[in-house]
Amino acid sequence: MANTITITVLDSDSAVLAGATVTLGGASTLTDSNGQAIFNYTDLGFSAGIYTATATLSGYTSASVDVVLTDGSDTTGTITMTKEATVTSTIVSAVAAVAVTTLTEKIAALKVKLNAKIAATSNVWKKLGYQLLLVILDTGSEWAVEYVTKKIS
Repeated sequence: MANTITITVLDSDSAVLAGATVTLGGASTLTDSNGQAIFNYTDLGFSAGIYTATATLSGYTSASVDVVLTDGSDTTGTITMTKEATVTSTIVSAVAAVAVTTLTEKIAALKVKLNAKIAATSNVWKKLGYQLLLVILDTGSEWAVEYVTKKIS
């Protein structure tokens, strides 16, 4: 096809992105199953020059490419889009990391206390009780932390 500008839209893994909206000089079209948006620049009234094509697609960061248009010839451009980090998954990941760190710190502190109690007592039954509490802590659960904290307080 003569007098065309073909923009190919890819993701960061070089896979084609069908259904992306590509805007070029006020005209917009969707990419096809090959990830291509094709514009006939004579129909759009474009003259020779540099034009910026911008692609948008839900879940991806918009991206652009400059294409150089020469009268009477076809031109191409490639836009690579990256996935957007969702706020929800970022917040969930951050909260989970804080909770694990906090729980891990609690468990480590309780283990230090239990080992000190084991070392300080000569009573075999108390030693066994404290060792059992260490085993309970190894489950790594919040319940275990609460249970052991109550038992040694």
